[in-house]
Amino acid sequence: MAFTRLVKTRWPEASIVILSAFHGEADARAAREAGAAHYVTKDRLFADLVPAVNQALDRHEDIDRAGSSETALNTPSASPIAAPIAPGTERNPK
Repeated sequence: MAFTRLVKTRWPEASIVILSAFHGEADARAAREAGAAHYVTKDRLFADLVPAVNQALDRHEDIDRAGSSETALNTPSASPIAAPIAPGTERNPK
């Protein structure tokens, strides 16, 4: 969780999605307290990961529209992040 805290300190508007093999409520709570937007366990990968990433991307797009991501994230205004992932689609089609 130290890395999550570090990222949130440097870029408070970042949306962090943690994928973990640990299923304990304490681990999920620690991730949230560290600043993670979502905590997804591997057994819930297919059901929870795509919606979590889409929510993080939506938040990023909202920040871009508000004009604060360039300052907050210290990146160019053109986002390197792709559009939300539709369930059942591939990022890199063959």
